[in-house]
Amino acid sequence: MFFVKTVESLALNQYFHIGYRVGLQVRSAVTYLVYRKAFLLSAKGRQDFKLGELVSLMSVDAQRLCGTAPFVHQFWSAPIQLIVSIILLYGTVGVSVFAGVLLMVVLIPVNAKISKIQGGLNREIMKLKDQRSNKMDEVLQGIRIIKYFAWERSFRTGVSGVRNQEMELIWKNSMWGIVSSFLWAGTPMLVTLITFLVYTLLGQELKPNIAFTALALFNVMRFPMSFLPMIINMLIESRVALQRLAKFLLAEEIDLSYYANSSSQDSSASADGVEMVRCFGSGPQIRIVQGEFSWAKVTT
Repeated sequence: MFFVKTVESLALNQYFHIGYRVGLQVRSAVTYLVYRKAFLLSAKGRQDFKLGELVSLMSVDAQRLCGTAPFVHQFWSAPIQLIVSIILLYGTVGVSVFAGVLLMVVLIPVNAKISKIQGGLNREIMKLKDQRSNKMDEVLQGIRIIKYFAWERSFRTGVSGVRNQEMELIWKNSMWGIVSSFLWAGTPMLVTLITFLVYTLLGQELKPNIAFTALALFNVMRFPMSFLPMIINMLIESRVALQRLAKFLLAEEIDLSYYANSSSQDSSASADGVEMVRCFGSGPQIRIVQGEFSWAKVTT
């Protein structure tokens, strides 16, 4: 038993060590992609994505992906642990285990509804975070004008209004998270009580060897069921972060064909960074044939 627990502890620590290293690498990669994309945005792209949104992408969204990486494998391993525990419990207490399984099945739609609500709240929270970051950027950019005309109170009211809305949604999201955690954390105890109750109602004698074996198996179920609400919440937040990153990375870019080194496979990989020079041939410097001009591409 001591050897098995030692191996389990070493394996878990090695797993989380690798997971956190992968998370840090994901955060670094996302920060690099956002930073590089910011230099390639066209005029239309700069209008759609302000500085505050870029800061949120590199800080909040990248950190959420970083925090999800160590626990992503729990999403598929936790159900396997539950299924194996249920099979072993069936061999111990018989059909009585299905009474507890029925309770778990009933709670699945409830938790799915809560997860859907949290996903919507997370999207709204990120929108408000972007608005607040943009307002703060405006304040910092125009701090001299604001101080000169004594506009501190009006700008503070604007930032505080967005922040209060954000805090209200964060509070709602936290309340729904507490409800989800309570349901998942209380389920093992309820499953145990219902299983033993049905077992005795069926006329079976609850002997110590059966009770302690069943309790040990229920304790095995407690670990994945306590992690599931946190994992589901992390996956919801990561899904929102990936959608925001995908929208930004697919934003309109400048036309690199107008630059001398745009034909290189990866000009950004050089040690000197991205350096683009305008192309000037030996012929006429300016020649326009059937030209169309606009600040941004017109979408049809």
